[in-house]
Amino acid sequence: AVPAHGVLVGASHAIGHALGAVCGVSHGLTSCVTLAPVLRWNHVYCPRANRLISSALSGNATGDAASIIEGLVARLSLPSRLSEIGVDRAQFPAVADVAICDRYAASNCRPITSGADIVEILDAFCDIAYVSLGLRLLQCGQQVDVCPDLDTKRSFGNFMRLTVLQSQEK
Repeated sequence: AVPAHGVLVGASHAIGHALGAVCGVSHGLTSCVTLAPVLRWNHVYCPRANRLISSALSGNATGDAASIIEGLVARLSLPSRLSEIGVDRAQFPAVADVAICDRYAASNCRPITSGADIVEILDAFCDIAYVSLGLRLLQCGQQVDVCPDLDTKRSFGNFMRLTVLQSQEK
C-alpha cells in the first residue's frame, strides 16, 4: 500500500501501529524502537534504501543504516528496546496478529508472510543492548513519568529531518 505521501513505509510502521493499538505506545516512540531492527531484518532485500539512509544520516553510503539509526536514537536519549516502552514478550502474539493485518506490512521490501515473521522482528528488538536515558513511557494502559521535562510528542521523523538538515549545513 502506497500512502498519500508516496513512500512505502513497511514493517516499521505496521509494527508501530500494532504496538499503539495493543499496548498504547505513542507512534513516535514506536518508531525509535522499530526502525533499526526492521532495517536490519530487511537489509539484504533493500540495499538501495540502506545506502540512501546511511548517506543521508552519515554522509557515508556504505555505512550500516541500522547502526546509524541506533546511534541517533541513543544520542537523542530515546528508547531503543521494547522493554523500555513497557512491552514484554507475552504481548508479541497479539502485536503480530494486528501488525500482519496492517496495510503497510504488505509494502515491506522483504515479504512478510505470517505473524511468525513479525515475532521474529520483535525478537530482534529485545536483543538491542544500548541504553537510553529517562523518558515518559507508556506501559500498556498506564503512564510512567521518568523524565517529565522531555517532550515525547515530537516524532522520530522530525529528529531525523533535523539531523539531516544539520549535517547538510556543515
